[in-house]
Amino acid sequence: MAIVTFLLAFMLFTLSEYAFRQKLGPFVNGVMTVRPAARLVALLAPAEHVQAHGDRIQSSLAYVRVAQGCEGVDVMLMFVAGMLAVRTSWKRTVAGCVTGVFILYLCNLGRVAGLWFCVRYWPARFEAMHVIVGQTAIIVVAVMLLALGTRGFVPLPRRAENP
Repeated sequence: MAIVTFLLAFMLFTLSEYAFRQKLGPFVNGVMTVRPAARLVALLAPAEHVQAHGDRIQSSLAYVRVAQGCEGVDVMLMFVAGMLAVRTSWKRTVAGCVTGVFILYLCNLGRVAGLWFCVRYWPARFEAMHVIVGQTAIIVVAVMLLALGTRGFVPLPRRAENP
């Protein structure tokens, strides 16, 4: 039953995200991802004079464009679907979802900032870092958070069926 719950929740979340992507995408991508990631780069390397411009993190020497879909929402939705599939109290589920999504958000900001550094200092490695390392790492973090978030949960007892 858990796998069915996970698949249905993930499908519903993904369809909803795609339905609202046109309206919410620029905010999620630009305001919630590009700007904070650019601030992180600027904090780590102030001499680079990095700024956020729409969907880009750029300086005079390098830029990285953050496409919609690279803001990590899909992995966050997968994580929440996984948490909902675990039979536990709503209080624990909500706390796990909020904590996990926040950690995934911060990890994704680090991933995006790291991609700017990759473009700036190791451009030949960008594709591998973006497609293989970065995406794999964020999924591994989500799976680890799900394992930690569900560890020790005692499944809720099933209702006794009437004979």
